[in-house]
Amino acid sequence: MRPLYEASEHVAKELELAAYFCNRFGCIYEQYQPMHPLNGRFLLNGVPTAVAEIKVRNNKSTKYPSLMLSASKWRKGLEWAHIENAPFILLVNFFDGVFMTKVQKDYTEGIGGRTDRNDIRDIERCAYIPMDSFLKI
Repeated sequence: MRPLYEASEHVAKELELAAYFCNRFGCIYEQYQPMHPLNGRFLLNGVPTAVAEIKVRNNKSTKYPSLMLSASKWRKGLEWAHIENAPFILLVNFFDGVFMTKVQKDYTEGIGGRTDRNDIRDIERCAYIPMDSFLKI
C-alpha cells in the first residue's frame, strides 16, 4: 500500500483555507472522508455550490506558469462535480494570497510530480492548469 503523506498540520491548513473561503462567501464547508478523491464541498442553504480540491503551497503564485494536478484527481474531480451537480474548484493558498479557479475539462497533460520523497509513484500523468486562469480572492 502506498504511504499517506498528508500530515495533520497540513489538513489543518486546508481547513483554515476552507474557513476563509466560507467567511468570504457565506457558505459552509463539508470535508469528504479520508481517501476521497477531493477534499470537500461547499454548501449554500444545504445545496452543493462547489466541490473542491484545496492546496497550500510554499511559494508565490508567480513562481510557475501553471499549477500541476494529478490527472487522476482532475478526472475524478470532474466526475464528482457531475455527481454533485456543482462546479469543481481548485482553491490554493500561496505566499502572495488565496487564489481559485473553476477546473475545466481541457488542459495540457504531461508527466510530472515530486522527486523529493524518492517515491516513484509521485511521478504520474498530470494536468497543467494555467496560473492566469486563477482569480485572487
